[in-house]
Amino acid sequence: MEKEFVPAWELLLQRASGAPRWRIVEFDSEKDLGTGRVRRAILVTADKDGLAPPGADGGIPLPVVRWNLSRSRSLDGALALAADPWLVFRRHGTPPLTRDRLEAQGDGTGNLLLPGGEAEALWAWTAQELQINPGVFSRDPGKWVEGMRLLPRSGRFQPGTQTYRWEDVWPRLFGAETAWVYAPLSRIQAFPGDRTSALSADPFPIPQGWNEFGLQARVLWAVPLGIGKLDGKAAGALDWLRKPETQSLLAEILRWVPAVPDAKPATPLAHTAQNAWIDSSFVWEAQRYANSD
Repeated sequence: MEKEFVPAWELLLQRASGAPRWRIVEFDSEKDLGTGRVRRAILVTADKDGLAPPGADGGIPLPVVRWNLSRSRSLDGALALAADPWLVFRRHGTPPLTRDRLEAQGDGTGNLLLPGGEAEALWAWTAQELQINPGVFSRDPGKWVEGMRLLPRSGRFQPGTQTYRWEDVWPRLFGAETAWVYAPLSRIQAFPGDRTSALSADPFPIPQGWNEFGLQARVLWAVPLGIGKLDGKAAGALDWLRKPETQSLLAEILRWVPAVPDAKPATPLAHTAQNAWIDSSFVWEAQRYANSD
């Protein structure tokens, strides 16, 4: 599995009931796939298809769109285990972000907080700008480069947007001002419950007239490698991974949401995020910026 998920997986195997007796091997994409030496294994990864291909200009990846993923929860033999959705977070007393407000420039009705120094946040907002129709994004790399450059200078966000990092955003979100932040659930869930209990979350507002709702989310997959027809052990392992109890515990450890709809989310914010996942017509992501710390 990918190095990032090894600690979480070790904890899952310790705490989960009926866990398979797996040997955990850290995955090296060049060593394990590039040379053609593929293990008989189940690969746990957030990068099912390899790195999202960068645009020809500036190395900016284009969105990977998965239709009906929250219902099928599988793709090309891979099983979706958990998701880390992006939502708009606000304090309870702050109204949900509207489309009119996010398109307005400095109208004084609250602050859109953008960490303009974070590539993943710039990409996420730019993707919303360049979504032409539901699930259809501009494929012109030049527009992405220009969009990410101009977004912090658009006048819609807080002063000093270009230099803000995630850590600069949180005091303002948790403070008394009217503010909204578009961020991954896992970043918010990293805070103690006594802080996140003051927050609500909503899907990013879509343009008027759209009748399909999409969700930006990082997805964790179980991908069978070197296995044709699943043998008893592999089939049993995947059955265990499909269980709501397994996915509930995994999502709690990761601070994500379980992929299976009848699994139990760990917190009220995770419950909101899970509902957004279930209701989405499509899911889109960019692996290159999914873990940019």
